Amino acid sequence: MSPRMWLGLGLTLTLLTPGCAAMVRRWEFTAAPVADAGLGLSVVKATVAQDAARIELILHNQDAAPTTLRVDAVELRADDAPILLTGDEPLRLDSISDRLSPRARSTPIVLSPGQKAPISKVFHVVGHDLRRHPNYTVAVYVVTLAEGKEVGRWLTLRLSAPPEAPIGEHI
Repeated sequence: MSPRMWLGLGLTLTLLTPGCAAMVRRWEFTAAPVADAGLGLSVVKATVAQDAARIELILHNQDAAPTTLRVDAVELRADDAPILLTGDEPLRLDSISDRLSPRARSTPIVLSPGQKAPISKVFHVVGHDLRRHPNYTVAVYVVTLAEGKEVGRWLTLRLSAPPEAPIGEHI
């Protein structure tokens, strides 16, 4: 065989051979849905890449009455590291008042019984590989508006990496 044929064969085998798990650029994380006081939260899609996590959630009114609410914050926290992502930069904060400024409040949403509302959030980070963590906690701060009163609560989901995803320093 000529060198050109060997090169062609090597290139073909390289393209056909699956890469190792560390070569996968993004992982699909999963989570069990949660419900609290007539409001449900579930994951549509959670993709974690090296420098970004894209989370698509659904808020679901499971109550028999319409609900007016506002989503004031969405956070992503690595369970095994002191990193908290609330937008485009990593933050290390201990106080909820530091995270929930009045200018960050969204417009109210009215959900009829059984109606769903999508929530999409992209978290970016520089200098840290988000694929290294096997679990994340996604926390959504929901404020229910009823009779002139505001009642806030956190709905949390635990995102888990697929079993084949390398974690820690193995990536």
